[in-house]
Amino acid sequence: MFIKRIITGICFLIITSVSFSQTTDFYYKEKGRNQYSATIYFSSNNGAEDVSTDEFLNYQNVYFTIKPNAGSEKNCFKESELEDWFSKVGLYQNGVEIKKSATPKGFINADSKIDRVVLSFPKREVKLYKPFVFINLIDTTSALEIEDKYYNLYFKYLPIYEQGLELSDNMEYVKTFETVLKIIEDAEINAEIKYYGFYEHSSETLLQTAVRQYADSLSNMMDAANKEFLRKIDISSLNKIDSICSLMEDCKKIFMPFFQMDLPNSKIYYEEYLGMLEDANNARFDDYDLYKSKVLQFLEVEDYNLYKFNLFIDLLARMTTGLDTLKLLNGMDTLSVSAIDEMKKKKEELILIGWYQDFKTIVKMLNREILDSGEIFNDSIMANLQRLKVFEHQPYQQIFLAFNELANNEMLFVNYLRNALTYCTDEDLLLNMEMWILSYNLTYQNLSESTVHKINKGIRMVNQQSWDEAASTFSTITRQANTIAPPWYFLGKIQFTQDEVFSAEAKFNRALAIYPEYIAPRLYTFKLMYDQGEVEMLLPEIEEALLINDIWFFHFWRARALFALQKYKETVIELEQHCIRLNPYSIEEFFLLGDTYKAMKKYDLARKAYMKTNEIDMYKAEGLYDRKMQELKAESE
Repeated sequence: MFIKRIITGICFLIITSVSFSQTTDFYYKEKGRNQYSATIYFSSNNGAEDVSTDEFLNYQNVYFTIKPNAGSEKNCFKESELEDWFSKVGLYQNGVEIKKSATPKGFINADSKIDRVVLSFPKREVKLYKPFVFINLIDTTSALEIEDKYYNLYFKYLPIYEQGLELSDNMEYVKTFETVLKIIEDAEINAEIKYYGFYEHSSETLLQTAVRQYADSLSNMMDAANKEFLRKIDISSLNKIDSICSLMEDCKKIFMPFFQMDLPNSKIYYEEYLGMLEDANNARFDDYDLYKSKVLQFLEVEDYNLYKFNLFIDLLARMTTGLDTLKLLNGMDTLSVSAIDEMKKKKEELILIGWYQDFKTIVKMLNREILDSGEIFNDSIMANLQRLKVFEHQPYQQIFLAFNELANNEMLFVNYLRNALTYCTDEDLLLNMEMWILSYNLTYQNLSESTVHKINKGIRMVNQQSWDEAASTFSTITRQANTIAPPWYFLGKIQFTQDEVFSAEAKFNRALAIYPEYIAPRLYTFKLMYDQGEVEMLLPEIEEALLINDIWFFHFWRARALFALQKYKETVIELEQHCIRLNPYSIEEFFLLGDTYKAMKKYDLARKAYMKTNEIDMYKAEGLYDRKMQELKAESE
């Protein structure tokens, strides 16, 4: 429970009236050896003891009346005494005299005797909330105080205090705190407020009780939520713990003015609140670790035969490598679930099957892993991927090995990605990984952030298909930084989309001259030449590319070119000895192998090749697979 070291017996008592002494006796006259006393009291302007607050607020002066008592010379005063004795009576606060605003005024009773004398002092000079004394030639009175209901702002703050009391009674502790805090904060500016009878109760009871009671309720909520989580170990219970911890943080900000005040117990309460918050966050972290272990066990033990596992690993690889723009490397970023929105078919599939929430939960736990360790997959998951490496359709293990090293060893990071490029058969995944490799290159070329920003501005325009603006941006960049390859590539890509194929080809060649390992412009060049029927000329381009990058994609392009040239035996050799050897899980290579065998009239081998696509991925292959098999059947009969 909160406030373990403080006695928690603060009582909820309605504030009792503070005693104010507004009357005292003093010696006013000396005659021989005799001294005569009188009574002096706070009064109205005509000497009445009862003064209404409304009446007093309209006064320009503060009035005190002197009247005879049992120690007086007589039961009335002489006219001469007003000048001789009562004019000599002074009001002092903090040793400073406050001058009278008028000469003493005597009031006559029914017997035509002066039975009271009224003294007046300027209200603007009297600090009503501070004690004062009267001093004359022969005596000094005891200290007097004026009742707080006569203070200037009393009735402004009394309703606030009463509202705080009501809120406290209704156990609305945050509202109590926020309400009463107004009194305490204003008291730091206006000292008068600290002298109100309800101030101490506001600052030392209502305020502290509001903090203590609400903190206790949060602590109890956390205990209950933690017990519920340990019983269920599910995401809804974990989310509830998150909400309570966030509420604790929010309330710490609300209560901070009190914690920072020089009030009884405020520093101790602050220490205790921080302790409660630390305990809550520690429990939260432990619960996250427990839940993370439960959730991530799926990735630690399952294999690619389970479609859900295959789908999740593939999506995670795409989310991890997804990079719309270039960046200067600075460690591993958390994954954004919104990235799945760019993969609409995959998202629809997750929702249709009912796995979307499961996937989001895994992403949340992996983000926890990234924040804790800087790595995306723990050792158990990586060991499982290593075990399954021979069955993966894409270079998942190499991808996750790479990103596990991003925060610690960027050279190893890029080496793993280059290994992954070798047997990647998915163009989107391939180009995503290349964006990271390009980012690595730019990072170590000491490229300025402003230049990277300009390049990325152009890339965003390309992604938005704002072709004219993008062309203008990259045209400028290629002049400013003409030894950087990506701007030349993107300018060529823009021109390619605008059917300016010769200009595009020139830009791609320029990008390749700067960075020969650049895959993206080569793929565009291959498409350009293939679509224009320049297949004979394409083969040397592919051979050159293979000398630089011996990757599946370039071998597959070589197989396509050989097939287009009707060099079927060479096509088979290229597919079987290179493409399938690098990655045996591409349906495209087996469809091309089937087409090649069909062109060679080897129908049984063609059928086996087509059937292999259905074994690899029946969901992805089924439409084309059915058409190919029908064509094969028709031709072979």
